[in-house]
Amino acid sequence: MKNKVYNSKGLNKSDLLMVIINGLSMTLILAVAVAAFNLVTILGMQYIFAPSLLLIAYFLPKSIRKSYEDYHIAYSIIAIILFLIGYYISNVIIVSFLGGIKAGFSLGNLRSTFMIFWPFTKAFYNFATIILLIVVVISMVMCYKISRPSIKE
Repeated sequence: MKNKVYNSKGLNKSDLLMVIINGLSMTLILAVAVAAFNLVTILGMQYIFAPSLLLIAYFLPKSIRKSYEDYHIAYSIIAIILFLIGYYISNVIIVSFLGGIKAGFSLGNLRSTFMIFWPFTKAFYNFATIILLIVVVISMVMCYKISRPSIKE
């Protein structure tokens, strides 16, 4: 029995355009919301609330899922990439607010944002970094699973 999910129709350009437009807009909105929430927790309780990334991981693929008619695996990959972009934007906003605009847009921020995927540093073996890595990986899996349609559809 062949699933509707794994069709071989190819990539529809109008669906792809809608997925990218809706994904980028939701990424920007959700990244600002997560950054604002994390700034409140940083200023109030002195730590970053990592599970707030799950907001991006839930609402972004929901928006992408509503943007296409025929599923293609590229839409799930786009959802994961847009999640990582949203994670980066929220970190840029946080660093810009706390350290100034120049610090927020430095190239070092890109390296420090995705340092959680590089286990060959001392900073990787920190409890908060490992929790953040677990949350980011769970969020990426959520993006994939939510953005693809279920078998019943």
